[in-house]
Amino acid sequence: MLRQIVCLILAIPFAALGSSLILKAGIGVGAWDALSKCAAQLCGLKIGTLGMMTNSLCVLGQILLLKKDFKPLQLLQFAMAFMLGSLVNFFHYDLLSRFPVSSYGLSLFCLLIGNGINAAAVALILTLNLVTFPVGGLVLAVSQVSHHAYGKCRQALDVLCILFVLILVFGFHGQLTLREGTVFSMLVFGPLVDRFMSLFHTNLKKGART
Repeated sequence: MLRQIVCLILAIPFAALGSSLILKAGIGVGAWDALSKCAAQLCGLKIGTLGMMTNSLCVLGQILLLKKDFKPLQLLQFAMAFMLGSLVNFFHYDLLSRFPVSSYGLSLFCLLIGNGINAAAVALILTLNLVTFPVGGLVLAVSQVSHHAYGKCRQALDVLCILFVLILVFGFHGQLTLREGTVFSMLVFGPLVDRFMSLFHTNLKKGART
């Protein structure tokens, strides 16, 4: 149990770092972050701050979907939402802002590494099955209720987020945060999480036996 708790605590800053690297790349963020970035710009809020709000809504969505199957321990996701939002604000506005991205190649590097780190962190949290990330928990709840694979449900969420971004851009003059990086993240993030979950599940099983 101690090992699982340590892994859980470590996954949170890694997820925030992964998201911040994708934002730093500046060539389009993942669909969920694109929606958060566009909405934050319209509302005059920091991305992490708005993320605290949207992640809290994800927890409420899980409660509505799972009903009696929602575990009281998962209420800690509200605290996780606050930690994740605060860390994204720190990484994006305080730390990574000191390092300029001077070439497209460097932008691609940040995008690739950011997606990998983010997918691994989300997959680890889901595999541990203690307290999930709010967005990942909502997708997992939809996956359980609909009996579809997590990766497919995540891709469906990404499509919905892109549609909402387009509504904000053309209907409310929001900032267009969709670029090639958004398409890349939408295509690879869900499958990457599936792969990492399989890997972590196998390794955690082996670790439990030793």
